[in-house]
Amino acid sequence: MTIVYEGPGDIFKASQKTLVCTINVVGAMGKGIAKDCKERFPGLFEAYLESLLFDTERKAMLYMREAMERNCHTLVMFDPPESPHRNVLLFPTKLHWAWDSPLELIEENLDILSRQYQAMGIESLAVPPLGCGNGHRVYQTEVRPLIHHYLGDDIPIPVGIYLG
Repeated sequence: MTIVYEGPGDIFKASQKTLVCTINVVGAMGKGIAKDCKERFPGLFEAYLESLLFDTERKAMLYMREAMERNCHTLVMFDPPESPHRNVLLFPTKLHWAWDSPLELIEENLDILSRQYQAMGIESLAVPPLGCGNGHRVYQTEVRPLIHHYLGDDIPIPVGIYLG
């Protein structure tokens, strides 16, 4: 399969099993789809912090630039206990919540996703306009070509793109 839908719609009503949740890597899920996912999926925020932000030895938050850069290519799958037929893929589109989304980061993580979706157990995928809301990217000219390049015909799973 390939991109089976692209257009307006609520990503939370998508038929695809895995929802992409765009995140930063400094521990804030206060706006956009990240906030919506945090509110809808109990335990997601804690999994996000544990997976991306904490040194498990010291339990210290890592705000240093090098830590942000190390974590920015970490895609994390979260399986909500109360939603066994749905999971959430945490997809970094920003280093810091206050900064714009670097297009290179979106592209690099799409590339990782396109190579690792099978190992992550992704069978179908619902994608928002990555980095386009609070990240200030332009969907049609910047993000859409990347999504189509990495998630188009090259991966044999149904992909829906939900533009809100």
